[in-house]
Amino acid sequence: MLQSMTGFGQARTNYKEILLAIDIRSVNSRYSEIITRCPRRFDLFEDIARKLISTLKIRGKITISLSIKNEAALSLSPEINMDLAHHYLKIGKELQEISGGTLEGLNLGQLFQLPDILLTREDDEDNKQLYEAIETCTKEALIQLEASRKIEGSNLSVMILDGLSKIEKLKLSIETLSVDQVKLAMEKMRKRIEEHIDKVNIEEQRLEQEIVFWGDRLDITEEIQRLTAHVSHFKHIVDEGKEAGKRLNFLLQEMLREANTIGSKTASYEVSHVVVELKNELERLREQIQNIQ
Repeated sequence: MLQSMTGFGQARTNYKEILLAIDIRSVNSRYSEIITRCPRRFDLFEDIARKLISTLKIRGKITISLSIKNEAALSLSPEINMDLAHHYLKIGKELQEISGGTLEGLNLGQLFQLPDILLTREDDEDNKQLYEAIETCTKEALIQLEASRKIEGSNLSVMILDGLSKIEKLKLSIETLSVDQVKLAMEKMRKRIEEHIDKVNIEEQRLEQEIVFWGDRLDITEEIQRLTAHVSHFKHIVDEGKEAGKRLNFLLQEMLREANTIGSKTASYEVSHVVVELKNELERLREQIQNIQ
C-alpha cells in the first residue's frame, strides 16, 4: 500500500499534575526535514523526537511540537547564579567609580531582575521520569501519524489507479485513430511530390526510400509500446507500495516523454487533441504522486 507524506498525529498524557501534549504534522518535501518546537527548558525533547522519527525512515517535512500545561508543578529548586551575580556587582562597582559615585548601586530587588541571575535545579529522578513520559507520548503521536499517512496513501492509490485507467483509455484511442495514418500520410506525400516534380527526373527507388524514411518518422508504434510498458510498471509499483514516490516520479517523466514524442510525430489533428488530454492527465497524476512517500 502506498503511504502519503501528508499526515497528522497527536497524543496527550499527564505526568503528576502536568499535562504533556505532542502534535506532529508532516507535509510533502523532496528531502527529510525535522522541525521541533518546545518550551525553553525542554531542549532534550529535540534529541528524543529526532531519534524516534529517524527510526521510521520517512520522507517529508515533519514539524513536531511539545506543549506543557501547569509547568509550575515541576519540582524545581531556585538557586542564585553566584558567578553571574559577582560579575554584575563588579560591573556596578566599576560604573560607580567611573561616575565618581553619582550612580546608585544595585539593590537586592534590581539584582533579582537581571537576566539569568536565578537558576533552577531539577531533581534528577523526577526529570528522568518526566522525559520518559514525554518519550512515551511522542511514540503514541508517531503511531497516529503513521496511521494517518497510510489512510491518505490508500486514498491516493485509488485516485492514481483511476488516473491510470483514463491514461490507458486515451492511449487506446490514440492507437485506434493512428491506424493507417502513416500509410495515408505517405500516399499524400507521394501525390504532392508527383505534382511538383517531373517524374522523368526521379528514380522510383529513391522516391520510395524517401517516403519510407518519412513514414518511419511518423510511426508511433514504439512510443505506444513503451507507454504501455510504463503504465503496467506504474501499476506494479503502486500495488507494491514500498517507498514508491521517487520511482513513480521517475516513471511519470518517462511517460510524459513518450506523450511528447507522440504529439510531435503525429500528422493527425484528432490524435493531437487526444495527446493534449493525455498530457493533462499525466500532469494530474504528477501532482498526486508528489505526496507519496
